[in-house]
Parts: sequence; structure tokens; C-alpha cells
Amino acid sequence: MLKPAKELTEEEIWALQVNYDEAQQWLEEIAQNLMDLMPRLGGYYYRPPRHDPNCIFCKTSQALDALKYYFEIDRVYLDELKSKAELARRQLMVPTIGRIIIYRSRTGDYDCAAIISATRATLNVKNVEAGYIPNITDETNVHLTVFSAGKPGQGRTIANAEGDFLVKSEHGYSVNTSGTYQEWDVAFDPDGGPCTWRWPDRV
Repeated sequence: MLKPAKELTEEEIWALQVNYDEAQQWLEEIAQNLMDLMPRLGGYYYRPPRHDPNCIFCKTSQALDALKYYFEIDRVYLDELKSKAELARRQLMVPTIGRIIIYRSRTGDYDCAAIISATRATLNVKNVEAGYIPNITDETNVHLTVFSAGKPGQGRTIANAEGDFLVKSEHGYSVNTSGTYQEWDVAFDPDGGPCTWRWPDRV
């Protein structure tokens, strides 16, 4: 019994597609070979197909019809499933230096563009040990240079701004309203929680 398409994993769908394509080709070749034999037998011997539950050809045809539903009639759902799987793969990509990402503010109510300025793979350990730069605590955490789109000036004081922050910093703050500022050891979150980074919709 075939499961509904929405219950299949991506690997199960791929395996079904391969088997379906091969079986469909095999059945078409057999059908053509048999039809080529019909003129030699004459109409007396040929009978219309019987829908016999024990007939191997009937069962094969029914199975192919069921798979055809998956890969033709239910194509919209399967395409959506593949798109979601591709999005998940992009979201889980290990960050690399220089990539442009989306940074969610510490207040959690707006996004900024940012560039990954350091990863665990590129971090200078000597500078970490000397106290010049914070450590990166996870493979998907990054240091960021964040772009602020506000008017020139510093805006509120650190003390005033910190009251609105949902996530505090162990490494100090910058409240620039324009230009750039840095964020340290920022965690990845595809849902965009406060003080996290995520990939853009297109990467």
C-alpha cells in the first residue's frame, strides 16, 4: 500500500521516481513487443485484457498507475516538498567569511544586512588568547559587521538602548544609527530570533 505523498521522505520519493521510470519503460517495451506479435496470431486468439487480481500484468499496470499519480497528478505537492528540502539545505550551510546575511536586532523587531567577518575556521586564535577579539563558541556562530541604515549620529546612549535589548552582550555594545557596527559570536536561527543571523531567502 502506497503512503500519501505528504508522508514520504525526500529519499523515498527519489527511490520511487527511479523505480517508476524504469518500470514504465520496461512495461512499454513488453507491450510493444506483444502488440507486434498480434498480427501473426490473428484475431481469433486475441481477447481483450481481463482485470484479474491475480494477473501479473494487471497488478503491474495498477502499480504504475498509482505511481503516476505521485509523479504527475500530485506534482505540485512534490515540487513544494523539494523546494522546502532545498531551503533547509541552504539554511544549514556552514557559514563562510565574506557572505552577506540577515541579522536580527537585539530588540527583535527589525532586520539589518550584515557581512560575516569571522567564523570558527577563520578566527585568529592568538588574538582570542590575547583578548583582542571574542571567541566563537559554535560551528555556526559568527562575528558580524552589521550595516545600519539610519541617519548619521549615535542616537541613544548605551544605557537607554540596552533597556530595549532582549539579548544582552558580554562583549560591549555599539548603538550607531548609521554606518556599521560589530556583533560577536552571533548564533544561527532560521526563524530570526533576537540577535541571531540567518541566510537570505536566496543565497
